[in-house]
Amino acid sequence: MATETNKDTEKLLAKIAKNSKIIIYGTAEAAIYLKRVIEEKRKDIKILSFVNTYESGEIDGIPVIKPNALAALASGVDVAIIASIYYADTMKFILSIFGIKKYLKITPKILDISFKFKPCNIPQELIQKARGVFDILDSDKDRQLYKMALDYRTYKDMISLPNYHKKTNKHFVFDYPQKHYFEFIKKSKIKTVLDIGAYDCTHSLLFLAKFPNVKKVYAFEPLYETFKKDFLDELIKPNNNKIEIIKKAVWDKEEVLEFQQHKYETCSKLVKIAPPTEDTVNVIKVQTISVDKFAQQHPGMKADYIKMDIEGAEQNALKGAIKTIQKDRPQMAISIYHTPQDFVEIPLYLHKNLKDYVFKLGHYCPNAAETVLYCIPKELF
Repeated sequence: MATETNKDTEKLLAKIAKNSKIIIYGTAEAAIYLKRVIEEKRKDIKILSFVNTYESGEIDGIPVIKPNALAALASGVDVAIIASIYYADTMKFILSIFGIKKYLKITPKILDISFKFKPCNIPQELIQKARGVFDILDSDKDRQLYKMALDYRTYKDMISLPNYHKKTNKHFVFDYPQKHYFEFIKKSKIKTVLDIGAYDCTHSLLFLAKFPNVKKVYAFEPLYETFKKDFLDELIKPNNNKIEIIKKAVWDKEEVLEFQQHKYETCSKLVKIAPPTEDTVNVIKVQTISVDKFAQQHPGMKADYIKMDIEGAEQNALKGAIKTIQKDRPQMAISIYHTPQDFVEIPLYLHKNLKDYVFKLGHYCPNAAETVLYCIPKELF
């Protein structure tokens, strides 16, 4: 069965000279779609390689190379196809560094059609439930952002969310740590922080710096010894009376579970959440704890702020924290992007179980990642 094309795809193919040798910059849906179209409609074109900053290996026998390998290839490349909308300018710059001046860029219409070949990653029943989230969110702006994120996840609109991110995070390297987990938060009201999913404790240190009245940060990270950075560890040591690292995974109860280390460290997660893949580098046993149990062990503690980013374990962790949340009424920044269920069910669960909370939304990535639900008690809003 022939691969579907549109006018934009046909125009792009027409711009490639006969018998050209090309590279495709990108390995996501648009790149694979272009490969299929070229193989079916332009058999004279030879695809030398895909280019990806993070991946290597091959796709259907075509090598995937990293940008620094372009130097050796550049003289034999007639044209590069940039298979990205958001990162197109960066890719163009990298190509020019390695001497590749001729390039073609995909259009939004090509991106849209490429996603027709990947099934929706949100089941239909969840899409129906998502309608209830709109009623929970605080403002039209929050609802519009949720709709953009939902449309992106269901491939209904692949353009609005990246454009929103580009507009609201013009200086991404600067804006990201300034906003992520901090938007809408009433910083002066926070004395005790639960940093759940602390990784290398970057944000634990930021919480000390940004919350003027903070006295204690409990940083939960079962793999801290693996993830820690020496220069950050040196900053933590003088603050060890303020930052306490708990080397346990947060869950709904105490038990020993398997935890997989991912080659991209920040994607490491409990095996119960997702089975190991080819990108898993190790599986170890970790002790889990619930926030409610931890609160029982620290009877003088009052949680003022909870940040939770634990790769899909958030629903279980929230169920094991709900008594503490109901009692202490903390401000919260909860990641809801790891699974389709999280994106819909976490807001509904918290709204059902919390009284007089305001729910805001933040988004910090040009794709479906890094959507954060902010939960603020009305008395602080």
